[in-house]
Amino acid sequence: MFTLENIDLVIFDLDGTLLDSLDELVTALNRALSDNGSAEVDPALLKKKFCYGTQSLLTDYVGAEPHLHQAIYADYITHYRDIMFESPLFEGVTSLLADLEGQKKMAILTNKREQTSLTLLKHYAIDQLFTPIIGGDTLSVKKPSPVPIEHICRHLQIAPAQTLMVGDSHSDILAGNAAGTATLGVLNGFTTSEMLEEAQPDLIINSIAEMKSLLR
Repeated sequence: MFTLENIDLVIFDLDGTLLDSLDELVTALNRALSDNGSAEVDPALLKKKFCYGTQSLLTDYVGAEPHLHQAIYADYITHYRDIMFESPLFEGVTSLLADLEGQKKMAILTNKREQTSLTLLKHYAIDQLFTPIIGGDTLSVKKPSPVPIEHICRHLQIAPAQTLMVGDSHSDILAGNAAGTATLGVLNGFTTSEMLEEAQPDLIINSIAEMKSLLR
């Protein structure tokens, strides 16, 4: 098992890891589906899909028909923009980041769009803590590919072996494992415990607040 003493860089996922945003994402998507004559989706099913990114999720539910796909996605972005600031940071996040600041480099790796991610991080006044902030549209590939993690490590000149990937989904863990980082799974997020465990993280914690205990 890893210890944070050997970690120089902590890469955080955003949705479901730092940000408790599932309700807002589900609401926005179901409003967009309804606007375009498609059936709303059970939130329990969406919980297993959001980690792959909204574009992939829409392809699964409404197919690849370009015009419908584009219309739903555009409406989803509009609806989400109206309510995204209703998503709180998970309990303990502010304190955890304050403890890590100055001790470790920190970065964000999310499948959410980069500009939306930056807007949310600025809203909570924590954007300055993370360099770089990599979204799902920043590079040509996204999690579970290890490429974004490798990109962050090269940018900061920190080896994957000295890096920890923290996330709530199997895509976070699979990306970290493939890149050669330590991996920490968080159960307070979007995916099921079974999906997270199958990805085989180095350690699983029940909530992001529990990560503070690893600093001691």
